[in-house]
Amino acid sequence: MMGAFSERLIEFLLVLLLISVPTQAFAEKGLTLRERLDKGEIVKKNAESNERRVQATVTAVVDAPPEDVWAIVSDCARYAETMYRIAESKLLEKKGNHWICEVTVGVPGPLPNLTAVTDAVHTVTSKRWERKWTLIRGDYHENRGSWVLGPFNKEGTRTLVVYRASVKPKIAVPDAILKWAQKSSATEVFLRLRKEVAKYRAGKSAK
Repeated sequence: MMGAFSERLIEFLLVLLLISVPTQAFAEKGLTLRERLDKGEIVKKNAESNERRVQATVTAVVDAPPEDVWAIVSDCARYAETMYRIAESKLLEKKGNHWICEVTVGVPGPLPNLTAVTDAVHTVTSKRWERKWTLIRGDYHENRGSWVLGPFNKEGTRTLVVYRASVKPKIAVPDAILKWAQKSSATEVFLRLRKEVAKYRAGKSAK
């Protein structure tokens, strides 16, 4: 049986990487990926761990136009308010489409919080919104990834969201815990994103 310390490490990794499985306990067999996403699943694929590094890709649909989802994922200054388990966040500098951000993940238990300063490049076209970041400095050997948004339906009222991350914290995490974490579910981050987008849209409508 895992101790409390190991359990806290597991929770930290799940939050940090947004690792997720379908929101339904048993996904219906025979459905295409698009059909699964259309039904609300949060789908994880191509996750792997090596050299204490964890990589994951998570895909889901948010019931809002891409512009509204982008308003949340692009604004690192408000991550402490809008993202799950973010203890502190601030925009340090903005140079053109480069956003230099400092984000601290709140780690439960005796483990210290982890902070990263990253350079995020924002690229927006008519059909694609991308936030791609790389590590400048912080409590990681590696911290890179991206949010990519696009219209899920032809009306543009729903958004396909793809999140990718590759993270290697400086703190030592046993391989067994990394592998266990990959098989666990952490839908809270995408559920929080959906909730924050809904709040943002309600605020726009009230103005």
